[in-house]
Amino acid sequence: MSSENAMIRLAGVRTHNLKNIDVEFPQGCLSVVTGVSGSGKSSLVFSTLYSEAYRLYLESLSGFARQHLEQLPRAEIDEATNLAPAIAIRQNRGRPGRRSTVASITGVMSPLQTIYASMASVFCPECRQQIIPYTPASLARQLADNKPCGPLIILAPLIRWKDRDWHQLLQQFQEQGFNRIREHGKIRRLEASILSSASDSELVIDRISDPANDQMRLQDALKLAFKCGLGFLRILDDKSRSFDFFQNLCCQSCQTEYQAPSFALFSWQHPAGACPTCQGSGTVSLPDLNKIIPDQRSSLAKRGLCLLNSGSAAEHWYSLFEAAARKTDIPIERLFKDYSEEDYDWLISGDRQEFIGIQGYLSWLESKQHLSRYRIQRSRYLQHSDCPDCKGGRFAPHIHAYRLDGTSLPELLRKPVSDLRQQLQKIAAKDRRTEAGKSRICGELFRELEELLSCLERLGAGYLSLDRKADSLSGGELQKIHLARCLSSQLTRTLYCLDEPSSALHAVDREQLSAELRRLCQTGNTVVMVEHDSALISMADHTIQLGPGSGEAGGYLSHPVQPAAAHRRSGQKQKVPFSPESHPCWLTLSGPSVHHLKKFNFRAPLGKITVICGPSGSGKSTLLYHCLLPSLQRTLTGTPKPDSFSDKKTGVLTLPANSPLLPESVYFVDQSPLAGNQRSVLLTWLNVWDTVRKELAKQERARHQGMNAGYFSFNRAGGRCDSCLGLGFISENLSFLGDVRMTCPDCQGKRFSDKALSVYYRGKNIHDMMQMTAADALVFFKDLPTVAGALRTVTDLGLGYMRLGQTSSSYSGGEIQRLKLADILRKHDSDHPACFLLDEPASGLADEDIHALLLHFRTLCSAGHSMIIVTHHLALLRSADYLLELGPCGGDQGGQLLYQGTPEKIIKCNHSITGKFLQKDSFSTLQTGDPGK
Repeated sequence: MSSENAMIRLAGVRTHNLKNIDVEFPQGCLSVVTGVSGSGKSSLVFSTLYSEAYRLYLESLSGFARQHLEQLPRAEIDEATNLAPAIAIRQNRGRPGRRSTVASITGVMSPLQTIYASMASVFCPECRQQIIPYTPASLARQLADNKPCGPLIILAPLIRWKDRDWHQLLQQFQEQGFNRIREHGKIRRLEASILSSASDSELVIDRISDPANDQMRLQDALKLAFKCGLGFLRILDDKSRSFDFFQNLCCQSCQTEYQAPSFALFSWQHPAGACPTCQGSGTVSLPDLNKIIPDQRSSLAKRGLCLLNSGSAAEHWYSLFEAAARKTDIPIERLFKDYSEEDYDWLISGDRQEFIGIQGYLSWLESKQHLSRYRIQRSRYLQHSDCPDCKGGRFAPHIHAYRLDGTSLPELLRKPVSDLRQQLQKIAAKDRRTEAGKSRICGELFRELEELLSCLERLGAGYLSLDRKADSLSGGELQKIHLARCLSSQLTRTLYCLDEPSSALHAVDREQLSAELRRLCQTGNTVVMVEHDSALISMADHTIQLGPGSGEAGGYLSHPVQPAAAHRRSGQKQKVPFSPESHPCWLTLSGPSVHHLKKFNFRAPLGKITVICGPSGSGKSTLLYHCLLPSLQRTLTGTPKPDSFSDKKTGVLTLPANSPLLPESVYFVDQSPLAGNQRSVLLTWLNVWDTVRKELAKQERARHQGMNAGYFSFNRAGGRCDSCLGLGFISENLSFLGDVRMTCPDCQGKRFSDKALSVYYRGKNIHDMMQMTAADALVFFKDLPTVAGALRTVTDLGLGYMRLGQTSSSYSGGEIQRLKLADILRKHDSDHPACFLLDEPASGLADEDIHALLLHFRTLCSAGHSMIIVTHHLALLRSADYLLELGPCGGDQGGQLLYQGTPEKIIKCNHSITGKFLQKDSFSTLQTGDPGK
């Protein structure tokens, strides 16, 4: 790679906090950009490298095409050479919708719909026979091939005309030249008809003496018979045997008609293919009695229906229920546990006259869904269960009649990826041997599916079924799917920009990922990825490290640090040993069975750091989010999240009584994006912006000119710049060049008017404050406890480099996770113990960032809080107090408890998968001593 043309060069990069650096990436190789969080990695790879490659591609298109494509901001750069067409694979932090499945987010669904619409055969589910539509030509050929020995009588059954006036219909046929009709098995003239309806009669079309040698006449007769019979004809042979044929998809035995295969028919998003009961969602909402009546020892008199206990109309509804109970001779003092089946049916369904029951009350809440309080109240007391008609398959029942190699599309989607790939290979091979026309249509689709499914298998997701709901997938499974969708393409000489592809992946999955990335490079592509994982960094061909710090302290090219050296530097102190035998306080969850969890007994020490690990899809996120979180919410607050499972599935939670470590609240922190827009900045998100604006409004100049706190908002007219409306930039539509952002010429990007900027607080105006880092602002606002407290929490979590005016849309994954935690810690009363549940807190963080985060976790534990964390980061695993491993694989083969105990002993556990990688990574301890010691 010594040739100049073999290097991608970026010169004078000044995007965001990058300091006019020059970088090179060798083509056809794997390059890694690493560094601490906020050092400028994403700015270099995505805001500069990918943005420039994308812009150059757009310039090759016509102006008409460009106006329909996304426009990226122009990077601040002097020169970029040897750029290739680029693909960006960013972290997908948002959770997919309830209607999404593995098939839809991988892109497998559209090719399968096309294949079934082109190749599926129709089999009547009731009669178990194939339904073949006939044309006059195909039916004439079949009759000729059968070589009948005698004449054939072509008839047009008139049953499909039964709604027409019979005498008027006969007159029309006579006017068209027909003169014979067959009634009750006898042929007579039309005017001699003895029937009064068309239900049992056939119009005689023609009598063919020699079908084999008179094909033209036969085809004309068949065509006319189909027309007169409205797609239905009957043929009599010389032995008076009758044979029915249909021009459309209609069963000859039961007369059931089916639609012609189409793309929309095989979609649960379209009315033609969706189950009519659940409208294609696969689930229905039913009342959850465990939530509506949490205490069976209560009664109507004791206000035991939680559903009715909220809102100003609670007393009114209870009076209606009590009055209905008296009419039905059910004592309102009767305990719910003593209700008979008839009583429960009355309570739930009502009496179908005046009393509407629980279901009627839920229907009333549904009618007021435009009001959020009613919508939230209703959702709390419903449980989502599989649709009873489609069994969660989402498709209408008639879709099972359309089969390919004996398998309907809903059945095909239930297969694991590995089995599905093998079946599609058989279908493709059979198609190539039979009808070449269909091969030309679907051959390319089969090759596309083969590559995508093979990539999913290579990434370790072969156990997933395509009908699996996307919202039930773990972060690692979602990451594999998004990677497979992009990496399975057959592109060459392409630039792939990846954003932490190892995020949410177990060490064994990272090995499979590294092999896939190597395969990409071997086919002539260039891979540049932002990464912190030491294993992926060590296997890269080229490494660029940015730093040395974050924010303004970053943006420089730094010398690469060997992973082992970084671990040694971070782990200078040995962690304090933890003895499970002597610890008195434990949280226990017995028998969780949500999804594929295998009813094990989970335990975690209170006041300590517990880490849950295991391969992707083994049940970690299910245990944390679907079992632990609702169980703790139900026990501590009495209000579990609305979409939680029943108590029987989430398991039985046990907490110690009268313990100083007993949590009083529970908090969950995940990877979902922050709520905000391009006007949302750090100060507004921390909810302290109002306090700062009020202080500015108290200044003498502000009071003299009549400026209130609202005047210092860039969301309101007055103090904000009128030209850019408080954004700091103006977006110009240059038509052929797309939208271009330019710094506002009036405010120079300061976002406020000169009048607002003339007000100073302790020597700084509002723009100066927005440019301050959180660390500097902590000192500056020391006299404002509310502001200083929020900034102190942010700084303690290693985010002191962030500027107060930085927009929320520019936050990295690691910054989002820590900001959420900071927001919780700011609102939480530190004197009361809490349980923190964190899903992948190491995502987007370098070892130095994780070291600072772990110190803060230790501080929280020393204050009596408990931490339960799902992570794959080997250093966090080794640094935990207590470790649980689920496995051994993903999907149905996972959900088993392989190990629980201290991290030191997992290395000796023979059936542990994680222990083998911890043994290899001998420098993966980031933990320092316990601050409380």
